[in-house]
Amino acid sequence: MASHGVRDQSGGRGVPFDIESAHRLSCELGEYLTEHAPVDQSVSLRYGTGKTLTAYTLTEHSCVVKIQTPAGRLRFFELPRDTVEATIDRLRRDDWRQLDSGA
Repeated sequence: MASHGVRDQSGGRGVPFDIESAHRLSCELGEYLTEHAPVDQSVSLRYGTGKTLTAYTLTEHSCVVKIQTPAGRLRFFELPRDTVEATIDRLRRDDWRQLDSGA
């Protein structure tokens, strides 16, 4: 599987992480996990274009990541926690800005 979906790792149309390490979740499951399951929101970042990435701790070793485009389109992924932490560190260096926890 080539880089399907990963065009620009800093805010373009792709996702800002290696798609090979991610498991795509349906919107229904992603919304359930982020809104109703006992998960903790760990961080929410926004890129200048309006794209947001919100990470939720699912288990000790995994996270759910919600990507929202400026148009409101949602995508959900399950990723290893260490991958999410490394991605967040990189995005903070690449002009993504942390949002308040209420955002």
